[in-house]
Amino acid sequence: MKKSGVASTLAGLFILGIAAVIIAAVALVKPRHVEDEPQCSRGLKAAYLAERVYFEEHDVYARDPSVMGFVPPPPQTAQYLFNVNDSPPVHGVPAIQGLGIEGQCPSCVVTIGCAVNIDDDDLLEEWSISTGDRTVGNEPASRGIPIQHFDDVSNVKRLQPSMPGVPK
Repeated sequence: MKKSGVASTLAGLFILGIAAVIIAAVALVKPRHVEDEPQCSRGLKAAYLAERVYFEEHDVYARDPSVMGFVPPPPQTAQYLFNVNDSPPVHGVPAIQGLGIEGQCPSCVVTIGCAVNIDDDDLLEEWSISTGDRTVGNEPASRGIPIQHFDDVSNVKRLQPSMPGVPK
């Protein structure tokens, strides 16, 4: 009877172990967009702050993120776009317009972009932030506020921003 009790205990532990593995797997296999969606927003705020600090010291914005001390926040799956040439080619999604520095400093404007693939399709989530006020569609976008251009999860395009007083 003792063997039966040991076998029963081992079988119970085995079943509990399998249940724990299944529960852990389900917990880990949550949609990536739950954690990645704000990644561009957080990173763009950090890039904006780094640019503003650099500008206060040098009266110009930096074209190179390493010069201004920008380090992308984890997880580092997003691509940060500091110049118009940084914009990655994306199927079906136009590149973010107006990236980089526009105008003559100290009255210049810098716009930084971010792209990340949230749902593993061919499209990217696209965001931008600017030191100038602008509009996206008919909605005003204040400086320092990240703007979403393309929602990768729902595959919805948003209109490109325009900045008053800055030629395209």
